[in-house]
Amino acid sequence: ITGDVGGQVLPFLYGVGANGKSALLDVVIKILGDYADVAPPGFLMERGKFNEHSTELTELHGRRLFVCSELKPHDKFDEARVKLLTGGDRLKARRMRQDFFSFEPTHKLWLLGNHRPEVGTGGHAFWRRIRLIPFERVVPDHRKIDNLAEILVHDEGPGILHWMIQGAKAYLATKPALTGPSVVRTATQAYATTEDHIGRFLSECCTTGSDMEEPRDLRVEQGALYRAYSTWCQDGEGLRPATTRAFATRIRAEVGVASPSEMLRSNGQKFYPGLALLTDD
Repeated sequence: ITGDVGGQVLPFLYGVGANGKSALLDVVIKILGDYADVAPPGFLMERGKFNEHSTELTELHGRRLFVCSELKPHDKFDEARVKLLTGGDRLKARRMRQDFFSFEPTHKLWLLGNHRPEVGTGGHAFWRRIRLIPFERVVPDHRKIDNLAEILVHDEGPGILHWMIQGAKAYLATKPALTGPSVVRTATQAYATTEDHIGRFLSECCTTGSDMEEPRDLRVEQGALYRAYSTWCQDGEGLRPATTRAFATRIRAEVGVASPSEMLRSNGQKFYPGLALLTDD
């Protein structure tokens, strides 16, 4: 409810079925009034090259809470956008047929959905922001209450607002790290591990020769490694492979090569040192 955005986190309420995650945020949205709003569909997702963000960003101006929902199967995070909108830097936007203007962010993004979006590159800068909050208890039909959010706000609105204010004051007094309880940390780490496609490919299909006497002799041709990775993604995992550029950047980091110019070269081909594909035998 404050304009403080120093936490730089994106809470993600995740769970399948009727489990209360929508009702929770509906209550907060109703209490905050004009300080809260909901995002258009796919606000934090990749949406192709015909994608205009600047007018959408005006909706963040002056908000305290901005809720992103309506996730679809096979959605994929726009990672640069997530980092931009949770980073705390000034934002630039424009309204229709008006000039651009810049503003200091005051919003906190919250995400909720029944599906976990795919993550392409990931990395520390992305995953340090994500807090996956699992909603695992499904409310049975006989326990459901229609219009629960409206009822709670009508009957308990002042008390809920007071509880929110007290929580905000407690946070601002000490500014603790927003790591979340163990169940959130465990769920987030599991999500990150699952979405680290390149890391899992390296673990399952490659060797660094750590169990060999001369691992420095290992090398793998750049194109062959990416083709093997693409096949692993599409045939074995049903995933969209990372781009060749993102893949190459990650592999160079894994083998300790600072730039493409430092890769091994032979007969016009580039090789990653200290890495090899596992053979079937």
